[in-house]
Amino acid sequence: MHPRHAPADASPQARSIHARPGVGMAAHVLQGRGLEILRMRMDQPALILVDQGTKTVRSERGASARARPGQAIVIDGQQTVDFTNAVPEGVEHYEARWLVFDTALLEDPGYQACAAQLEQQHASVRLLPKVAAPLASAFERAAQALAPDAALPVSIARLRLLEVLHWLLEQHGMALRAPQAHADVSAKVRALIAGRLDTEWTAGRIASALA
Repeated sequence: MHPRHAPADASPQARSIHARPGVGMAAHVLQGRGLEILRMRMDQPALILVDQGTKTVRSERGASARARPGQAIVIDGQQTVDFTNAVPEGVEHYEARWLVFDTALLEDPGYQACAAQLEQQHASVRLLPKVAAPLASAFERAAQALAPDAALPVSIARLRLLEVLHWLLEQHGMALRAPQAHADVSAKVRALIAGRLDTEWTAGRIASALA
């Protein structure tokens, strides 16, 4: 992964990431200047809502999407993508919110049954031209359920992320597919760290966890 900052002032940046194993991850990104991240590996699918600025995603599979405020991008798992976050003239900053869905959610029988009944759009990167109120509300509740101070059982947090997946189905005909399992060591390391972001990982601890 190779980040590149676009020329701009030294405005402060803020990022927060929260995860619950077996459920997913939520992130909030705030930047005062543009940023380009090349060849970022996405092991699990994600939904990104853009609040300020623009975000462009380009997949190694050839698909691309550019989202403006009020729009969103859906990204399939098991692929490498390039990100470009831009702050157009007259805009104070770039801001976006993420939800990353654990594979266990995509294997939920109820979700799979609903997905099988709907005509779906298939692409490695997809644009949502407008984020309707029900999806936006479900997204916010899911992000809150993943916060470190959330006093919610894992089962409830899981249902809240599933609600987001079902709104994508109902409103946009989009189903996120469970990525095929990969046995390579790099994939195992990424999955281990993503599931326990609050752990201070060292090479020795990772080696022990993976036996």
